[in-house]
Amino acid sequence: MAPSPAAAAQAPQATAGSHCVADLDTQKTTCYDTFRESVAAATGGRITDAAQERAARDKDFVAKLNTRTDTRTSRAASNTHVVGVFYWEGNYTGHTWIARAGRPCLNDGSWDHRWRDLGGWNDAISSLQLAGNCYVRAWEHSDYGGATQYYTSDTAWVGDAMNDRISSLQFQ
Repeated sequence: MAPSPAAAAQAPQATAGSHCVADLDTQKTTCYDTFRESVAAATGGRITDAAQERAARDKDFVAKLNTRTDTRTSRAASNTHVVGVFYWEGNYTGHTWIARAGRPCLNDGSWDHRWRDLGGWNDAISSLQLAGNCYVRAWEHSDYGGATQYYTSDTAWVGDAMNDRISSLQFQ
């Protein structure tokens, strides 16, 4: 599965067909043409049949994201954890930005992962799904400044105060 030409951009502008995967450990973003391709890349190939139009309604989708073993082959999954799926539009629609890391969140009171500047995804997020045992604090400005909102569950609408205003994220 080859990334689209947008993959070369460190902070790509989301355009039609943009489905990006952000590696929180390396701070690099790679974009793909389809949601299915981006989920497959974000999960190290564990999930290859994701359909965006069903992701919000599919109760098993986040459970699959959190699964560490490929039950079809009983082999250990790659060292990749999806910690959140962020959507351009409300109700889990539009372009996607999937955050992944080498480990899930520990929920021990400290911030496990960070993304200080959303670049092309600055001021674009309207809904989110959480995974990897994580909660997320969204910030209005880059480098964790301005207004902030803490999300502890899937959110079909981030609210008027944060809609299209999120510029940096911390995961706990």
